Amino acid sequence: MHHWLKMNDDNKQKGNWRLILLVGFVLGSVIAVEAFRIYPSGFNEAKNSIINRVKNFNGSWTGFAETKVITTNTETDKQEQVLKITENEEIYSKKTLWDWLELASRLAVPILLAVFWYQLQKRDKEKDKGEQIRREDEQKAKAQLERELTQDNLAEEAIQKYLDNIAKLLLNEEYREELFPTKEQESTLFLRICLFKLAIELRLYSLMRYVSSILEYSQENIEELFPTKDTSVRDLARTQTITILRRLESDGIRQDRIIHFLRDAELYKFIFENANLSGINLQEASLSDVNLQEASLSRANLEKADLWGANLQKAFLSRANLQETNLWSANLQKADLSRTKLRQANLSGANLQKADLWGANLHKANLSGAKLQETNLWGANLQETNLSRANLHKANLLDANLQETNLSHASLQEASLSGTNLQEASFWGANLQKANLSDANLQEANLSDANLQEANLSDASLEEANLSDANLHKANLSGANLQEADLWGANLQEANLSGANLIPKQIKSACFWDKAIYKGEWNWDKQTKTWIPTNQQVEQDNKKFIEELKKDKSSDPKGDSNCSSWNSKSLK
Repeated sequence: MHHWLKMNDDNKQKGNWRLILLVGFVLGSVIAVEAFRIYPSGFNEAKNSIINRVKNFNGSWTGFAETKVITTNTETDKQEQVLKITENEEIYSKKTLWDWLELASRLAVPILLAVFWYQLQKRDKEKDKGEQIRREDEQKAKAQLERELTQDNLAEEAIQKYLDNIAKLLLNEEYREELFPTKEQESTLFLRICLFKLAIELRLYSLMRYVSSILEYSQENIEELFPTKDTSVRDLARTQTITILRRLESDGIRQDRIIHFLRDAELYKFIFENANLSGINLQEASLSDVNLQEASLSRANLEKADLWGANLQKAFLSRANLQETNLWSANLQKADLSRTKLRQANLSGANLQKADLWGANLHKANLSGAKLQETNLWGANLQETNLSRANLHKANLLDANLQETNLSHASLQEASLSGTNLQEASFWGANLQKANLSDANLQEANLSDANLQEANLSDASLEEANLSDANLHKANLSGANLQEADLWGANLQEANLSGANLIPKQIKSACFWDKAIYKGEWNWDKQTKTWIPTNQQVEQDNKKFIEELKKDKSSDPKGDSNCSSWNSKSLK
């Protein structure tokens, strides 16, 4: 009804414009006729002038200058003999402003009417075109709404069908027993775990070995004592669940309904275990505490999803999108996260032991307190990442980007950081004992109070680095660039600084600098854990250099560094 009224108003408006145009045309015609009636002589004069000037075309008739016109009249008799010839000379003055205004007034009305008519026609066409576009848009919107309603109805039907199918499995006692572990299995699991833990506490190693041999089990993964075996009923439920979740990929609200149902029915504990969810879209899904052990999630979209406390042990997440995902306290032990997008993800307290994070993007991610022992982070982007208090014992960080990363109080014992970009990174209070930092870029890095005992820093770039109060006992700094580095209060006992770039003032600002190595080639003895000179001359040259430094009073620091805290450590 509203559409019909609007069309009727548009038709009325078009009729009004046409009436105005007709009235204007009539008025213009009346004005022109009246002008000719009031001044007919001017009309006849103009007409004769135009005719004569066309006959005698010489350009003078344009009226821009004064014009002379000579006409000859011949009088004849009946025999056509010339009786008299007379010449008349007419002088036409040049056109005045009023003449031009008169001409303009005669031409203005039809020109304006023609322009007005053209504009009206153009406007009507534009309106018709706009109305057609509007009608097409309304039809498209209506069709889209109908499609959405159809899709909603189909989605609801699919959800209801899924719920009915799962309900049948849950209500059928036989199917339910196959779907869930039996009480006997649960009690057996409980007794075996108790037996194993008791053996550990009582240090009954023979019993531990016996239980482990029977169960093929180790102390590190008690959660795998009794692996749940899949049944045909469980496989059916899993397949139906994955199908409905893929069916609702673009509908996060309905996906959450399915996940909440699985949680309420306690199916989330095993329904996704070993599931193939590769490429699935679970963006912003609520999956906290869900069991995704050994699930395949390659290229899956889990951006901003909540996976708090989720079990992703041995899961395959290669190239998955986990940006801004909450993985707080999640179990990702031995998971494959190679080339995964983890930008700004929350992995605080997560277990990533022996996980593969090769080439992963962890830019600005939160890994504080995370377990990363023996984790592969080769080539990973850890720029501006928070790794404070993280455990990176024996982790592989080769060629990783740790620029501006926070590693304060992190455990990096025996970690491999060779050739890594650690520019402006913070290692304050970190444990880097026996870590490999050879060829690493540590420009402007903060290594204050860090433990670098027996660490390999050979050929590392340490320009303007802060090594104050750092423990460099027996560390290898040969060939390192220490230009403008701060060594105030650092422990240099038995540190190898041969070929390093530093000045006497830097050396003397450290503690036990006179017990360090500066000259010649020295080899590390793994058995005795000491630096052995290649020959006696090398040792003598080093002693000579130290004596010369002692005599050079100009290089003495202004204040005395507090080395008392290192006394007990240096004697060990």
